[in-house]
Amino acid sequence: MIDKIFIRSVIISLIIVILSIGMPSVAGAAETAALPYTSPEIEIAKGGTWTTDIQVTSTKNLFVTLQKTSLVSYGNSWDGELSIESGGRVIASTESSHDSMVQLVNPQPGNYTIKVQADQTGSGIVSARTALPQLTFGDWVIGTIHCSYGSTWYQLEVPNGLEGIYFEAEAMGLWSQFDIYYQEYREGEHWVSQQGVYTSEEIRRPSSGTYIVQFTDSAMLWTGNDWSSDQSRDVLIKVSTMTKYSGVYFPLGEISFADEAIDYQPGDRADYPCNNPSAAFGPPDYYDDKNELFCSLGDGGTYTVKFTDNYLIDVEGYDLYIFEIGAVEPFRVEISQDGTRWIDLGVVEGQPTELDIHGKVQPGEKFSYVKMTDVNAALTIYPWAGADIDAVGAIGARETSFAPTGYQPLINSLSPAGGGNTGPVTMEIWGGWLDANGTVALSRPGYQDIVAQDVQGSPDLTMLTASFDLAGKEPGDWTLTVANPDGKTAIATSSFSIEQGGKSDIWVEILGRDKIRIDRPQTFSIRYGNRGNVDVEGVPLWIGGIPSGAEVKLNFTVSQLDDTLAQSGIDASEIPDYYDIDGQIVVPLIVPIIPAGSSGSLSIQITVPRDYQPFQLRAWTNPPFFQSKASTKLVNCLITLIKLAANLTPGEACVVSVFETLSKTFFNLIDKNNYYSYSHMLLSMIAKCGAVLTGVEAARIIYVAIDALLTTTTLEGCIEAFTELSESTLPVEPVDSTTPEDKYGPAGFDPPGTSSAMRQRFVSISQNLYYKVEFWNKEDARAPAYDVLVEDQLDADLDWSSFRFEEIGFLDWTVELEPCQYFNVNVDTRPAQNLIVNIEGGFNPETGKIKWLFRSLDPDTMNTPDDPMAGFLPPITQSGNEVGWVCYSVYPKSDLANGTKLENQAFVEFDHQGDLLNHPAPKEGPFINTIDSTAPVSAVTGKRDGDQIALTWEGDDHNGSGVKRYTIYVSKDGGNYEPWLIDTAETSGVYLAESESTYAFYSVAVDNTGNEELPPDNPDVTLSPTSSLLIWFIIGGAVIVIFIVAVVLLKRRR
Repeated sequence: MIDKIFIRSVIISLIIVILSIGMPSVAGAAETAALPYTSPEIEIAKGGTWTTDIQVTSTKNLFVTLQKTSLVSYGNSWDGELSIESGGRVIASTESSHDSMVQLVNPQPGNYTIKVQADQTGSGIVSARTALPQLTFGDWVIGTIHCSYGSTWYQLEVPNGLEGIYFEAEAMGLWSQFDIYYQEYREGEHWVSQQGVYTSEEIRRPSSGTYIVQFTDSAMLWTGNDWSSDQSRDVLIKVSTMTKYSGVYFPLGEISFADEAIDYQPGDRADYPCNNPSAAFGPPDYYDDKNELFCSLGDGGTYTVKFTDNYLIDVEGYDLYIFEIGAVEPFRVEISQDGTRWIDLGVVEGQPTELDIHGKVQPGEKFSYVKMTDVNAALTIYPWAGADIDAVGAIGARETSFAPTGYQPLINSLSPAGGGNTGPVTMEIWGGWLDANGTVALSRPGYQDIVAQDVQGSPDLTMLTASFDLAGKEPGDWTLTVANPDGKTAIATSSFSIEQGGKSDIWVEILGRDKIRIDRPQTFSIRYGNRGNVDVEGVPLWIGGIPSGAEVKLNFTVSQLDDTLAQSGIDASEIPDYYDIDGQIVVPLIVPIIPAGSSGSLSIQITVPRDYQPFQLRAWTNPPFFQSKASTKLVNCLITLIKLAANLTPGEACVVSVFETLSKTFFNLIDKNNYYSYSHMLLSMIAKCGAVLTGVEAARIIYVAIDALLTTTTLEGCIEAFTELSESTLPVEPVDSTTPEDKYGPAGFDPPGTSSAMRQRFVSISQNLYYKVEFWNKEDARAPAYDVLVEDQLDADLDWSSFRFEEIGFLDWTVELEPCQYFNVNVDTRPAQNLIVNIEGGFNPETGKIKWLFRSLDPDTMNTPDDPMAGFLPPITQSGNEVGWVCYSVYPKSDLANGTKLENQAFVEFDHQGDLLNHPAPKEGPFINTIDSTAPVSAVTGKRDGDQIALTWEGDDHNGSGVKRYTIYVSKDGGNYEPWLIDTAETSGVYLAESESTYAFYSVAVDNTGNEELPPDNPDVTLSPTSSLLIWFIIGGAVIVIFIVAVVLLKRRR
């Protein structure tokens, strides 16, 4: 019986094996498909294959595309190969982790097999056709892309005789771009556009024939705090013919020119008929001295024009051309978005009058106004003076009737996802076609909408920042909506949670190398943020510990709060941005706002001369200045400082009033990413409260005030008002030489004086860890580096799913990335270098391996340059500027034990030398941080003596970073607990009590990584009064006992 069952099972198994021979793991179409063919969405398992057969008749081209519809990591789709086979032979193939296309030119008629092989599980859509969708000159088309860094393809037929063709698009990703090929995909001539949400590319004097147009959108779509499973989005693409005027190409032809005069204030000798502003409208039309179709500025005159049917934007190369008659007489050019805030482009002198606005504007910004002002250097050989304007044209142009007008707005993500109901919360909203002139609101059934008070938007319409006053609002889930002015509305798919209560949690950390090359500038980054759930405004941020006499350069601008100093006759340039006090250089700053859940960074350069000793770089923050009202202690501190430094005693009412004014100034700042000086704020207060100052006197006052704050502990109110909420230190050692690569991460905490070899760099388990790898070419290198590879392996104790690329850069180019796990960016270094630098980064979430590749490309061929001396990274010089870098962030796992070591080591290779592992960063071994995951414990003890209670307290941090400060709470006669001492580093104190009351005390300790002890269920110590009656009872009892003892002893003697 057993033998029969066995034989039957073997036969069945053989039949199954025979039937399965030759079958693909995933079947495609059941029959041979005719063209055009588009598959339903296919799903393929890791290692699987999908196939389908197609029938091809006589045709010039066969195009097969694979658009992927699923992601395997942040910003990265699945790896796979797309191939075309004929007779079992592969005749074309391509492999990618993104969308793919294969083109066959003049394929033989017959049957072909399309095959997709997957290295990772994924899904997608396969299409096969003899022609791609057509682009038509002058028409917008809508294309669909299904994944981050996904693509759509078109073809364009170009006739003979065109001056030029101009491609433009609007997408959602900051790194979106065109790739345009002549005749054959990925062969022959190739044009690549600048990257951006608005992107464009022009081809001048194009050859007739077929152009293959690939457009890629880099955006990652979100749902709540995670990426969306559906990454599909529409993109807008248009191609136009270009027109040439006086030898200059204008992509939008006639509408490229200004056509409205906003203001004309002619100077001397701008006489009739050359003082007609409308003569300069539209395309250039001057042809000789007799037609007088131009407008003269005159001596010192001003002429402001507006583009009404197009905008001026930043494109590759020159953006603005001003047609001026005859010899160019010098005039200043400014541009504006709204006609009130102007950007100075400088003085135009000589032909040609073309200007590049790159570097002076933000990507995607659109400008409508151009102002031209004569600089009183008019030539005298003509009867009229000043520049003679024939036309003002936008080479970088975009139509005002651009397709997104009326387009459906979209919300992809919002951050933070919640906030406390005790104050303001600022939200970032990401998506597409989001108009800052619309209405942003939180809504909930049964409650009044919460409308954002301050809304600002990015020029490319992909991001809004909106501030909500959540004080006293109902806790729970609310819905975010954005209503554009045209009535189109976007609703967030994830809710915003209003939380009961709220507080800020400010942090700061130094990011930099712990060794500094003598006599060479070195950059240190100061990162800061707010882990709390409400915004904070006016946060004092100090940088100190820089050795006296060192050279300091601030890589950011210190802005003016208002015009108070100027009105008081004080030249702000006479007020230093930093001060050399008591052996250290100190930079006193104010960060205007740190929204809930956000972070920011700034950087400084330090140069130390020879013979300098090691020093401890410090950064710290104080409690925010601007809350609902100025605290009494802060007001008292400022009054004391002003009296000490300026010999002026301002009234409390004046200080409070000025504080309220400055608070409103901060809240209404247009650019909240600027930094402001604590010095300017204090001087504004002194000036507004009655002092008359000179620049020299003002500088002296600030020196005295800062010196008092840093060195004196007895100023009234200042100890509490200027408590160090957070602090970061970095021991730095001056050295004579360093390796050409280095890596560093969070400075963490170590007790002062800890040697480099013994540093543990304690960090909190909830901290987002930020790492930076730097590399440079040695001084004695004989050529610039053209390609650089950086690899890094994440520690297994890090949460790999939280990994995000943050920033890349080299020399003077910095690229802030959309947080992602894949990117591909082109950096155009022209004219400084004749190179395109392609930078690609990828993270493997299965292995924890990170890779970055910097590649130097010839702008004409987009291949490695033929010139052996071409490269993006020259040998480093004494300036220290010739450095490249990559940055990323990642969280620790949430369940790590206290004391867990996080090790991180990167490797760098130049120019494919094959010696990657010979160049570790850092050189000394892995960069190490230590997890402090446990809150400290503490307790109070006390002894009462009448109305004085002597208290002592101590804490233990379980071998962690150590206790930093304590808050001591007290309850009187069973009432609520109130803080007695807040954030104190002291360990003892005397509490003044009322003689008839009972007091209970407990302590809450915070360690040096921010872990905070929970309040105890019961007080640490309770001290009751010792009443006078009880004291007499005790004394009386003692007397009686002594009397009895004395009597007994006396009797015994008798």
